[in-house]
Amino acid sequence: MRAAPDRAGRRHEAAPVKTFYIESYGCQMNEYDAAFIAGILKRSEYRSVETPEEADLILLNTCAVREHAEERVFGRIGELRRVKERRPGAVLCVAGCMAQRLGERIQEDAPHVDLVIGTDAYARLPRLLEELEAEGDPLVDIEISAALVYGGVAEMTEWGRAFVSIMQGCNSFCTFCIVPIVRGRERSKSPDEVVAEIGALREMGCREVTLLGQKVNAYRWEGVDFADLLRRIDREAPVPRVRFTSSHPRHFTTRLLDAMAECDSVCEHLHLPVQSGSLPVLRRMRRLYTPSWYLEAVARARARIPGLGLTTDIIVGFPGETDADFEATLALMEAAEFDASFLFKYSPRPGTRAVDHGDTVPEEVKSERLERALSLQKQLSEARSRAIVGRRLSALVEGVSERGSGGWLGRLRNNKAVSLVAARPIEPGEFVTAEITATRGAGLLAAVLDEPPRERAPISSNRYAEVAR
Repeated sequence: MRAAPDRAGRRHEAAPVKTFYIESYGCQMNEYDAAFIAGILKRSEYRSVETPEEADLILLNTCAVREHAEERVFGRIGELRRVKERRPGAVLCVAGCMAQRLGERIQEDAPHVDLVIGTDAYARLPRLLEELEAEGDPLVDIEISAALVYGGVAEMTEWGRAFVSIMQGCNSFCTFCIVPIVRGRERSKSPDEVVAEIGALREMGCREVTLLGQKVNAYRWEGVDFADLLRRIDREAPVPRVRFTSSHPRHFTTRLLDAMAECDSVCEHLHLPVQSGSLPVLRRMRRLYTPSWYLEAVARARARIPGLGLTTDIIVGFPGETDADFEATLALMEAAEFDASFLFKYSPRPGTRAVDHGDTVPEEVKSERLERALSLQKQLSEARSRAIVGRRLSALVEGVSERGSGGWLGRLRNNKAVSLVAARPIEPGEFVTAEITATRGAGLLAAVLDEPPRERAPISSNRYAEVAR
């Protein structure tokens, strides 16, 4: 390594660049957190590597929403013991929601973990690493801030997508959910900061921004609500596509629906977790809406935004869920005609109120209900996909198709993925006109046409036909 001269002309060996490796589990907020942490480390002169065996810092960015996610992390922590043994001096850090929830218990169960940092400690990571190097003793930092919302321009994917966190935390305290415990109460980022971040991303060539929050449509800053924020982004920092997740039905207002319909950059996709189709179960979950209200909201959204892509979250086997409750969930799924559902078996989370109800539904019953719900959703997804065969739609190219067909993977504005076949060279980040030719299960196949794509159709037209046939 070449020596660098000091002011007196003497040469000293430059400090070697340290390396880091991040493995992330869980939701899109965790993906954002991983990118945010990577940015902090790079500004502290760390370099990213592809495997833990190459890294001076191995960081697991964790999830605590479901028990299975924590079990996977503990299994991975055990595997990484051997990596640390082969690489003396490497630091193993556990970060994120699981770290926030368990704190020092992680190091008690796995003494080879050097650093545990919670969801508000990421910005303190460089100082903590310096302290760890100087003192050598394991550290835990799980202090939650009442005001902090992470900011700074996020890294983009190869094809131009970036996440922007606009709020953190949750005040709802749904009885099954651990988010208020591990992420704290709601706090929002100023509109000026959000618009500035998105404007900077646009200058970097960003094609798609996803606005993130545990309850993103609860955003509020000094009288500015989420609908106001969408309009300001669309007016002052318009990127081609704006998405957001995750929403709560309680905050799905007419003002928000109007903003979605009228802002050119906001995509025709809504992720609106329903969790259950049973009123008694929703009450025990403390969800504060009824199945009939939810379906009315869906009907209003579909009428206002034709071609809307609708996705949801559903929990089966919640404490006290009867056969009739589960049948009500299946009925709601059919009525709502979801494009996709993220379906989970209930698992108790220590610290949540649902634990007091007991885990009353047997595991085999949960599994059977999950399989039935998955089967129904497969039918619904396939029907929704068949309905747009023959349409010409705008697709954003994301990369090479994972199916190994030599084609490309694209995404429609309604969030459906599509496998693209092109007779000409195309590149990630390019918008193309895709003629939907067939379905493959719930997925779509399309041919790239040699005509300019049209990203947004007029308000009065059918959004599935964004490009006239």
